[in-house]
Amino acid sequence: MVEVSAAVLFPAPLDPVPTWTIIVASVLGTTALLATGAALLCMLSQRHAGVIAIVAWSAVWGPHDARIAGWHRVGWAPTCVMAVMGGYWPAGVMALGVAGGVAGPLFRARGEPKGQNALQRQAPTRANRPDILLITVDTVRADAGLMDDGRWTSRSPFSPIRGWTHFRTAIAPAPWTLPSMHSLFSSLPVRKHGGGLPAESGHTSRVGGAPGFPLVLQRVGYETVAVVSNPHLSPESGFANGFDRWMHADDAHEPLVLMHQWARLKERMTGEVAELRHGRDRSIVDQAVEELARPATAPRFVWVHLMGPHEYARDPAGPVPGWKPGTEDPQVLAAAYAANVQAVRSQVVRLATAANNWVVAVTSDHGESFGESGYRGHGKALHDPELRVPLAIRRPGVEGGVVERQVAVADLGHTLLAFAGAATDFPGRNLHGRARRRVHVGGVRSDGKAFAARTSAGNYLVLEGSRVGRGVRLRDATQEAIHALGYTD
Repeated sequence: MVEVSAAVLFPAPLDPVPTWTIIVASVLGTTALLATGAALLCMLSQRHAGVIAIVAWSAVWGPHDARIAGWHRVGWAPTCVMAVMGGYWPAGVMALGVAGGVAGPLFRARGEPKGQNALQRQAPTRANRPDILLITVDTVRADAGLMDDGRWTSRSPFSPIRGWTHFRTAIAPAPWTLPSMHSLFSSLPVRKHGGGLPAESGHTSRVGGAPGFPLVLQRVGYETVAVVSNPHLSPESGFANGFDRWMHADDAHEPLVLMHQWARLKERMTGEVAELRHGRDRSIVDQAVEELARPATAPRFVWVHLMGPHEYARDPAGPVPGWKPGTEDPQVLAAAYAANVQAVRSQVVRLATAANNWVVAVTSDHGESFGESGYRGHGKALHDPELRVPLAIRRPGVEGGVVERQVAVADLGHTLLAFAGAATDFPGRNLHGRARRRVHVGGVRSDGKAFAARTSAGNYLVLEGSRVGRGVRLRDATQEAIHALGYTD
């Protein structure tokens, strides 16, 4: 009951809400397990039966609560401590056993500020600063519209949406998330910020801690909120800097121990993606819509990052003929990818509708290869399938249209600052200005020295040399989440 009360009274953002059916099942199941264990143990040792039962139970909730509280290195320590204490202080062990159920929900993060707040932040004021919503969608190539006879259509996955400006030739800074998002935040090409490149400890941070545009927005009085997914977008890599509230899908967990254990067991036995991960985008959008509707006296910047298209090979958004876990059939994978792009499109529409009278920008961090030039997936090559992405902006009172000229996605941060009247001295240029004759790209996942410039004709010219940031030490939780996505062995 203590655990149930904690889960209901202290919910974390993005967590599923336990229904009364789940609550009753969890309480009855826990009671039955403890009672059965205690009855069996009483046959061996009445004196310590209760203590042994609690110690056994701690072997379940101890690592679980340590995990959801963010204390991954605690591991089995609670169980070992209680086992040693059992023979000397039975009552204390019983008390610790009861407290265990509430430890995780009480001490875990619930969307508190994690960024570095600006020291000289201006007083909140609306002035002429618009509310801004940035939607980044993982792994969407520019031509990832509806499938037509097994081939991609030329239609953008986020168009036509009336009133938007669509940039038909938008080039992402890198072919995978980490270096690309470092560029989007800093408005610098990978060669200059040096972040997201291979290092002994994993990957590098931006050189000199190059500030991201959310920090600039925060300094001029914006209230900043992030509701995101993808473990690469972590506080350790600097992505939480400049946000008043930071909510990450990887911090969401099943709120009750039995729910968590059952979900993990089912995933291991069937290979199916757990419901919490399967509904990740929907939960993120639900949370973001709440944030958009919340009254505020200051202008707001909300960043939402969705992951659905990235997970097409393991978690298709709907029934796909021939799909099964681990399938490598290219036609099946392409169909699953198209289904996931269409599913995320509906979530983008939900967000854009909720952000009425806001400036809204939608783009992707990188594309995806489906056999072009012999590549599959992303992060492997500097070519259009992995670098050309959709980019669209909606501004109140602006008719919109289609821009055919080449632009750099890295300039989006500068452009949003320009809308807020805060782009002074920030790197990059306004997307609505002159064309980019060359867009610098780089950051191949396995090669920290592969860089190029894409010309307006679509050719890639090799570039030499770059700056390299310092290595980043990741938390255990972040490493686990990255491993779950298949980035590490």
